[in-house]
Amino acid sequence: MKTTVVAILLNVLLMIPSRGAADDMPREGTFTSYFFVDRWKQPRFDIFYVEPRFSEELSAKGWRPLVITSKNIHQCGNPGGAMIREIERVEIVGEVPLQIELELPKSRVRYGGAAKLAVKVKNLSDRRVEVYRRDLLLNITVHERGRLPRGDPPRDVTYDSQKDPYYDWQKDADTRAVACARFFLRSTSSVPLFTDPGEISMLEGSPDLYIDKGGERKGAGLYDEVKTVIAPRKSAPLGYRIGSGWLVNEYELQVQYRLPSPRTVVYILSRPIPFDVTR
Repeated sequence: MKTTVVAILLNVLLMIPSRGAADDMPREGTFTSYFFVDRWKQPRFDIFYVEPRFSEELSAKGWRPLVITSKNIHQCGNPGGAMIREIERVEIVGEVPLQIELELPKSRVRYGGAAKLAVKVKNLSDRRVEVYRRDLLLNITVHERGRLPRGDPPRDVTYDSQKDPYYDWQKDADTRAVACARFFLRSTSSVPLFTDPGEISMLEGSPDLYIDKGGERKGAGLYDEVKTVIAPRKSAPLGYRIGSGWLVNEYELQVQYRLPSPRTVVYILSRPIPFDVTR
C-alpha cells in the first residue's frame, strides 16, 4: 500500500486526461485537480508545474477543484518535470460534498521528537457521507535542503529530491542547447489513513501507519479500516501522531480523498501545510 514516487508523479491518479502520450507526460489534455503554489514557490496543478504567469488567475478561483484544458504541455525529458505552458479553458468543478483541513500545533520538530497531526473531514452537503479510509491518503513531500553538516543524523536518501531539475531548453547564438534550471523535483510518498488514532512513522524512507493492538505497535492495514459516517453539515476529527524515522528535512503535508462517482473520479485535496524536522 505504500509507494515512493517523484513529486512530479504526485497524485497521478488525480489525472483525468482526454488523451496523452504513452511513454511520457501528456502533451495536451483535460485534467481535474487543485491549483496551489507549494512552499518552494512552485505553481502546481495535478502532476504538472504551471507557468507562473497563470498563478494569479488560477488562485482567484479559490480552493476548489478545477478542470483545465491545455494543448501546450512541455516536457524536456523523460523522466522529468512537465509544465502547463498555455491554458485554453478553466472551469470550476461543481459543488463537492467534502472539505479536508490539516492542523499541526507546531511546524518545527527537533529530530527524534514528535508532533500531533489533526485531520478534519467536513461534510458540506445536506446528506450523510460515508468516508472509506483506504481512500484517505496523507501525501508527504520532502525537499532536500542541501548538504548536512557533519554530525547531523543520516539523510534519508530515498526521500532526497532528485538532482534532475525541470529544464527550459533554449538555443544560444551557436544553436547549442543551453539548459536553464527553473523548477526542481521533490520526492513524495503517501500512506493510507485506515484508522485513528495512529502513529505515522518512516520506515526506510517510506511512511507507514502504526496503531496499538493489545499493547503492541503494529502496522495498520485493510483489516483495520474504519468507515467513517459524517452527518450533514458536521465534521469528523481524526487524530494522528508524527512518529519516529522522520529525518532532518523540509516537508509539506496534504491529505487527499478519492470521492467515488458513477461517471468519474474526483479527489478532494486539503491545503498544503509545512512541517520541518530540525537538528
